[in-house]
Parts: sequence; structure tokens; C-alpha cells
Amino acid sequence: MPIKYNITKYDVLVGEIHRLVQKYNTHHAYRADVKPDGEPVELTERESQLKAIAVIIASFSSGHSWQTHKCMQSEGQLDTPEVKEEYLQAEQSRWKGINLNDVEELASTPISDQAFYRWLFYNVGKGKQKLYKEAWIRLKAEFDSSCDELEQSKN
Repeated sequence: MPIKYNITKYDVLVGEIHRLVQKYNTHHAYRADVKPDGEPVELTERESQLKAIAVIIASFSSGHSWQTHKCMQSEGQLDTPEVKEEYLQAEQSRWKGINLNDVEELASTPISDQAFYRWLFYNVGKGKQKLYKEAWIRLKAEFDSSCDELEQSKN
């Protein structure tokens, strides 16, 4: 008898992120935008948004960014050096290690738009803020949609 797996939309999202990591072979790169051989990585618009989603997940999940996670839950100070450092680490490498548990944790954690935009203002450079806003909107839509809607759209 074959083994059956239930694949959720979160599994699909994590799989897309892991394929992005593998595509550019950034496992050993010091910076996320540079391949191990030193060549710059050119991301498509879709890939850039996918990476931004992964950075948001890594920035807000307790397994990758404990200080930020606590601040987001309690509406605490988001302009601290610790939160900034966690964002920088998430952008450089932690985004590559997110897993299904991180996505599910973020999906079940109530984060207000106000808290997200404060985090964005204090920690993300102006040149990347539009990308992160769009990624946040897409991620929230993903969390708000049901699995049935996903299945119906494929039929």
C-alpha cells in the first residue's frame, strides 16, 4: 500500500523557498546575494518576493529570531540593536533554514500590520521596504486563504 502524505499550502511555500536556495546554491555563501564562487545572484521579481517572504518568516519566528518574536507578540520595542541584528542575520542566512514549523508558527501568531510596519521602518532599508510590504501582503493573504480555495483554483 502506498504511503499517503497530506501536503499543505505551507509545505508548498517551504518547498518553493528551499528550491530557491538550491537553485542559486547559496548553502555556503556568506551573503545571500552572492554565490559561493563570488558571482552575484540575479533574482527574478518572483524570486525576490519569495526571498523577502522567507526573511520575514525567519525574522518573526521564535526559532530564528527570539527577541523579534517576543517584541512582535507584545508590541514591544522594535528599534533595538538586537532586533536589527536578528533581521540582518535573517536576511543574510537564516532565511535559508526556515521550515514548516516556522511558517505554521507565524501563521498562528497574531501580528498586526501596525507592528509589521514599525518593524519595517526601524530595521529594513528604504530601498527594500516596498518589496517587504508586497511580500507581507502576499504572506498574509496566504495565511488568510483556506486550503479549499487553493484546491478550487487548480480545478
